[in-house]
Amino acid sequence: MDGALVTVNWSLVGVVVFLAIVVERAVEIIFKAAPRLQKLSNDYVVWQIVVAFVFSVVISYGASLDMFVIINVPFKIPFVGVLLVAIFMAGGSLGVHTLFSLVESFKETQKAIAGKAKQDIELAKKY
Repeated sequence: MDGALVTVNWSLVGVVVFLAIVVERAVEIIFKAAPRLQKLSNDYVVWQIVVAFVFSVVISYGASLDMFVIINVPFKIPFVGVLLVAIFMAGGSLGVHTLFSLVESFKETQKAIAGKAKQDIELAKKY
């Protein structure tokens, strides 16, 4: 690298972020479609992480996504870069899952508030 600044391939970073979202959605669909998977362990989040990591490895390897290529650093062991991308995608998918869960919770709260407000208005009209 002879002292040069590390350059980042931002288009590949975008691909990895997008694929992290895809992995998150796939894992969520699998766990919603097969509720028995939730009963495999008291803490089924562990299973979600494992499934997300396996998906991420398959996608990273299949798409030849290598962390060292993304940051333009020469590295001689290619599967290490693929595993690093998979770890990022699996961890990223958990973060995306948390974000989606918070948004969904917010939507449900808003619906509940709107329903309560409608009940209050109807009740006020009676008096």
